[in-house]
Amino acid sequence: MTTMTVKFSERVIEKLKNNLDIKELRDPKFPLRFRYHQSREKASWLLLIREKGKTKWIKVGEWPLFKVQHVLTNINRYLDNSNDNALDDQFTSISLLLTWYHARSRTDGSITADRKQTIKWAITKHLIPRIGYLSLTEINHRNLDTFLFWPLQEKLSASTVNNIWRVLRQAFLKAFRLKLIINNSISDFKFADFITTKRVSKNTQLRFKQLPSVYTNLPNASPEAVFLTLLQLMHGTRIGETRKAKWIDICFEANTWTIPKLNTKTRVELTLPISSVAKALILRYREHQLEHHYNGVFMFPDKLHRSCISAQAANNLIHEVSMGNWTSHSLRKLGRTYWLDSGVDFVIGEMLINHKIPEVSSAYFHTEAWRLKIKAIDDYHEALNIDQSRFIEYFPVKTI
Repeated sequence: MTTMTVKFSERVIEKLKNNLDIKELRDPKFPLRFRYHQSREKASWLLLIREKGKTKWIKVGEWPLFKVQHVLTNINRYLDNSNDNALDDQFTSISLLLTWYHARSRTDGSITADRKQTIKWAITKHLIPRIGYLSLTEINHRNLDTFLFWPLQEKLSASTVNNIWRVLRQAFLKAFRLKLIINNSISDFKFADFITTKRVSKNTQLRFKQLPSVYTNLPNASPEAVFLTLLQLMHGTRIGETRKAKWIDICFEANTWTIPKLNTKTRVELTLPISSVAKALILRYREHQLEHHYNGVFMFPDKLHRSCISAQAANNLIHEVSMGNWTSHSLRKLGRTYWLDSGVDFVIGEMLINHKIPEVSSAYFHTEAWRLKIKAIDDYHEALNIDQSRFIEYFPVKTI
């Protein structure tokens, strides 16, 4: 192997890149070797450590990801961490780190599909566009506040900004634990360092006295928006559970709607009774779908009919009815509040909305719990006072 003594610089590296006789570069000022790969488009930075009369080589990173200036600036840090067998800091920019974390999260079986979408959204829409160009050594309070937090808080709620921040923190933490970066430079940073006051959010509480205005808005919304709103309103389900519903989950013989455990937040299967009002609603909507030439598996199919609609699309449907005055979670809270106020057994109420419940639930016989769930649903649907005669208006059948 031919080694040439040079003064490290990007210009020298580029100049010698096409000289196949030169395999390695060294600079007498630094305990480093620059070793070209066979392709000559990449190279390895190797740290030279001498211990007890022996020479040890530790890979610092790869060029061109690691530019000369970056390596020389961090040489002391590399020496301090030289006992770490995985001293391979692969990410010279935030963009590279986030791209790696995004790719990893997409194939992580422990992360839900909704969380994967959140990670993708945070990284591609906010983090990389705003701070992706920064190097890892440039991550500090000043840059984060100037380029990330302050612009975000101007347009987004504090909770949304915090969600974006959590994705960034998790990316750094994961890379650090896998020893892909030497330092987790934001480990001690806190959200409160940048945003100390929460935005005053709009009151999204939905009360029974507001239901007439909700029903008034239904004719102005699409059939899908009406069905999603009423289905959530009547059952208190989460929007993620509802948008993923399939027709096979409905059993009209037993009058049940089963939500598979893979679709629930608690990873516990949920079976809900279907009242006469809910049955009329579901049957009419199914007739509407069939008449409009959809005979697929999803209650809420996407445009290509290959899957269910996305979380954003589902929220957009709710917005058609709410006009931004309340959210899908408001529909869920309305049901839980009614069951609490009307004296429904606490455990039964928790079962209906699929909260994690204590072991005391095992004291309920299945048949007794089911009877109480049916009564709770029937009473709630009666209180909602939904006009079934308007289902024809909400879900028109195509005239041939």
